[in-house]
Amino acid sequence: MKSRAAWLLVVFLASLHALVIVELWRQSDGRIAQGVVLVSIIPLIFAGSYLLGRLSRPMTWLDAWVLAYAAWSAVSLVLYFQPGNPSGVGAYAYGLYHFVLPIACYFAVKTVPQAEHPRVIGALIVLNAIAIGYGLYLHFTRPDFYLAFVAQRLYQQGLLQEWQYFARLQSYLGSTSIGYLGAASLVLATLANARLRRWLPVLVPLFFAGAVLSFQRASIVAVVMALIYLMFFARQHVALRLVVVAVLIGSVIYGIVRLEAAGVLLRESLQSRATTELVEGLAEFADDRGYGPGFWYVRSFPFGVGIGATSSAAAQVGLVGAGEVVDANFMRIAADLGVVGSLLFLLVLAAGFWRASHSRHRAAWLTFLVIHVGIMLSTNVLDSFYISQSFWLLLAMIDCDRDPLRVASAVRVIETPVFPRSLAVR
Repeated sequence: MKSRAAWLLVVFLASLHALVIVELWRQSDGRIAQGVVLVSIIPLIFAGSYLLGRLSRPMTWLDAWVLAYAAWSAVSLVLYFQPGNPSGVGAYAYGLYHFVLPIACYFAVKTVPQAEHPRVIGALIVLNAIAIGYGLYLHFTRPDFYLAFVAQRLYQQGLLQEWQYFARLQSYLGSTSIGYLGAASLVLATLANARLRRWLPVLVPLFFAGAVLSFQRASIVAVVMALIYLMFFARQHVALRLVVVAVLIGSVIYGIVRLEAAGVLLRESLQSRATTELVEGLAEFADDRGYGPGFWYVRSFPFGVGIGATSSAAAQVGLVGAGEVVDANFMRIAADLGVVGSLLFLLVLAAGFWRASHSRHRAAWLTFLVIHVGIMLSTNVLDSFYISQSFWLLLAMIDCDRDPLRVASAVRVIETPVFPRSLAVR
């Protein structure tokens, strides 16, 4: 990479993944937060330099909405002092750490030349491949820990500490997280540099297996969308499409074999999860986990209760008094930042979709955004810092990925003189 900023961002992303490995290996007591804050000085410096430069130059609409959302999140500290707020002020620190600090990555990417963006994406794909490969290595070396984790969770028998430890290793701090990484990486790999794109036939089975073995419904839907993109929209060699078909057939055969060998208990568990628990899970999800508590917060505090006030991290240390918003990113944003914060975040997404639809890689970026928004409906995926940092980083790349043909066409339309045709020809 020629750009020093690009190199430093890659070092930052690699540091985040390394911190996860250290956290999981040592099972430390939250010290990973100190490491994330320490290495985040890199995007913070870049973000500051970009914003200072923009004081004398115009910003894009996406820049403006992201900055407004970040500012509203930061000033939400005052919401903690409104009468009846059940959350402790200390939760604000968790909000800054999980939800505000990653936004610096958006402005940091703007300091990287656009020609270097494919290489940064390639580095991110390699890191994600290492994460998923690590989990799959454990899957094949200890093939029972996946199944034991799922069965115990379904039957509410309680997680043994050993199984919880290995389940976290497999899932890289959350099984939904690894499913998201697998689905999103399948799309992003087509935007990487040419050297990495040659490895797509190898990466497709890896990312697909990581997403499917997460046992998360949202992740499985997302990876199917990614495969549809590869089949019909990605401009790749025919061999890649054959690999996609082979992966689908192989995964079906592998699943049948594993189910037959797993025993009656697991087959009944998975069947229950796919049928009965799907209906019951939706009711529980609406009432207890995400949208139920979230709507109570919005009705009681229309302007929100402060960033981080309903997060799982704050709830674990006793700072959430009226129930955390366990799932559903959209609902947690509404609970923390109220109607104003929700509208600002929706404007960020709307501007992102608009920029993606006018980009050079329209199909890829739109598929990525749809996958991210779909998982946000049912999961607090932004609670995972390395996913949150990556999302804001990639959103900035969408804003920079302008289609020169569309821009040139728009300029020609503006510059065309409003004269009769004969006069214009002369």
